[in-house]
Amino acid sequence: MNNVESIPRDQRDSGWFSTWPPAEDVPAFRGPGAPGRRCALLVLSTMAVLIGVAVLVGTLIGTATALDQPVSEFFAERRTALFNTLTMRLSQAADTLSVLLVGMVVIVASLIRKSRNGLIILTIGMLGELVMFLTITLLVSRARPNVAHLDSAPPTSSFPSGHTLATTVMWGSVAIVAVRSQWREWLRRLLLALAILLPLVIGFSRIYRGMHHPTDVLASLVIGTLWLSAMVRIFPRQTEDIR
Repeated sequence: MNNVESIPRDQRDSGWFSTWPPAEDVPAFRGPGAPGRRCALLVLSTMAVLIGVAVLVGTLIGTATALDQPVSEFFAERRTALFNTLTMRLSQAADTLSVLLVGMVVIVASLIRKSRNGLIILTIGMLGELVMFLTITLLVSRARPNVAHLDSAPPTSSFPSGHTLATTVMWGSVAIVAVRSQWREWLRRLLLALAILLPLVIGFSRIYRGMHHPTDVLASLVIGTLWLSAMVRIFPRQTEDIR
């Protein structure tokens, strides 16, 4: 059976293929000079560079910096029952299960809308984020803040903050899907605002709960932003036919 790429673009809007319109930002992986192979190489190269730089920075930082410990102690000394509960809920909203659920909802919603633009960034972005996080925490051994922890500490290194990194990449990717798929304007604006605010709020909650140093959170924000920026450049939205 012929695949979608073998069918002329002017025939893809009728019949069975109207349910699966081509995504404008997915490169082809077959044929002479297929751009998909170059994109794959760029994705892997970007991941390698980000991992290498993060491991170097995390190793050089070592234990808590002159900034980290005072900030951690400041929040630990000013905890309240209200903020303990609030930050717990925020941390739960950024755990693995919650992030996967958000991703699945966006994918299903996009398919229902018959628009797949941006989904490649969401998919590769989240897979890349997971690989980078696990690799960095494996290679960087950094103890968590020397304050009382409000959560049970996972076996991974304190550097970087997994919750913050996952939130940055997930909600940034969701905002990209909304923009490229031309969702309603108010929804696009809302998701763009969430993509900016949620990583900051989640980062604060992880510092407040004594689970991460401020520099762990800062590193996650930088890694996530650079990763998303790279994905947007590697997978631009095309206006011409996908070949």
